[in-house]
Amino acid sequence: MPRHPYVLTFVAAAAGWAGGGACQTLWSPVRAMAQVRPPATLAPNHIMAREFDLVDGTDRIRGRLGIDPDGTAVLRLYDAQGRVTWTGGKTRVLPVEKMR
Repeated sequence: MPRHPYVLTFVAAAAGWAGGGACQTLWSPVRAMAQVRPPATLAPNHIMAREFDLVDGTDRIRGRLGIDPDGTAVLRLYDAQGRVTWTGGKTRVLPVEKMR
């Protein structure tokens, strides 16, 4: 019987704690963390881009706001197969039936 039985218990508990922490850090899946909304004073007042894409859950483009080569601003919406279903620009809105 060891002279200090509590030492062995302490060492075993410390090793279990350290091993559990190492396993969680090294082999656990990546966790997603929710973003905290910044205060209104930190929100940008102006965003600038040449093109904005709206994508679905599989990263397929479902909408695009951009500039055509002739300089016209245009908004296009796409179906799941990538076909244009709606477009707006060039001073009028065209439903898909009128585009074909």
